Amino acid sequence: NLTEKKFEKRIEEQLMAIKLIDLEVKSKITPPEEEEIKQLYDKIMDFINKKTKTSSLSEEDKEIETLAGLIQRKYSELVRARHILIRSSKNDSMKNQTEAKKKAEMVLKKINEGVDFAELAKEYSEDPGSRERGGDLGYFARGDMVPEFEKVAFSLQVGEVSNIVQTEFGFHIIKVEEKRAARKISYEELKNDLTDFLISKKAEKKYSDWLKELRSKANIKINL
Repeated sequence: NLTEKKFEKRIEEQLMAIKLIDLEVKSKITPPEEEEIKQLYDKIMDFINKKTKTSSLSEEDKEIETLAGLIQRKYSELVRARHILIRSSKNDSMKNQTEAKKKAEMVLKKINEGVDFAELAKEYSEDPGSRERGGDLGYFARGDMVPEFEKVAFSLQVGEVSNIVQTEFGFHIIKVEEKRAARKISYEELKNDLTDFLISKKAEKKYSDWLKELRSKANIKINL
């Protein structure tokens, strides 16, 4: 399957194709019909609702599957949270694990006493990726975090702070800042984006055909 990174690269290439053929080809591209856009929307919904078998997909359908995944994530339930991590591993000695948990308990006590969570994250968190942001992890969907962390984060209310949560990375304290409920993905919301996607696919095909025609006329081999 196409990864998100590869998919983004493919889209970049398609947009570049539009620019390259702007004068020669773009004027020949007809906008997609309403029915064509609706068919793409229905395909995307089938992927999202697990109605499409993914065992033997064409390259085109694999691309649509990736597009469906990106759209689903955008409209799924999201949580924005901060965390404070005190690192610990099952491979650590029992003494080190105990000390790490005691440190996490000390930090949690400070939080319960009213000390600012973000400031404590900057001081104590051992997650270099979020520490300087006060532990802010940004928005994440289900499946983005390890199961133990995800379960607690999605169960908390906005503003609520968790007890100590142990994962493979160590001991976490989680605070939920915002929540976004999952939304139904309507056709009207996606119509413009799907139109652009279909135009980019047509442009890619036109460019390919145009390049073949140039090669044929010039009777030379172009190595790309």
